[in-house]
Amino acid sequence: TFSVDVTSPASNLLAPTNGSSVTAANNSFNATFSDNLGLANATFYLWNSTNILINTTTQTKSGTGDGMNLSVTLPYSGTFFWNYLAADSANNRAFNNSNYTIIYVVPDTDPPLVTIISPTSGQNFSSMPIPFNISTNESSAANYTLDNGVNNYTMTANASSTGFNATNTSIADGSFTAKFY
Repeated sequence: TFSVDVTSPASNLLAPTNGSSVTAANNSFNATFSDNLGLANATFYLWNSTNILINTTTQTKSGTGDGMNLSVTLPYSGTFFWNYLAADSANNRAFNNSNYTIIYVVPDTDPPLVTIISPTSGQNFSSMPIPFNISTNESSAANYTLDNGVNNYTMTANASSTGFNATNTSIADGSFTAKFY
């Protein structure tokens, strides 16, 4: 008695969807597998953006249909490619038709560093307009206030959005504290 099995199993990637952008490092990679006679195992593959393999995980499978939902922590911010390789009991193997892409973006939770260029502390002005200039250490947007937020003024950004300026021609005589945000 002998048997012949020349049919490769099928691998169907479910989640995360192709091209997903995520902000959490830990993600579940879900797929289903099928085979006409019987599955043996499924192996998860994860590559970085330069196609270096950074994770493989194999699980035993059985029956003609099975699934896998694997939780994986992405090691750093960037673009990753993933797929599953399904194998049947005759060692026929098949990946999903194409690799899926997942983009991990680490959220920026640090506020930008602001450097005040003008006006400087103690500076006196005898004519208008009054220049307001700051720089930041990362791409930002900027505003300023002279009255703790009662009136807010938008600043114009340079091409890299790291330098900002504004002028004000309607400031009354007096002493003011400029707050930038």
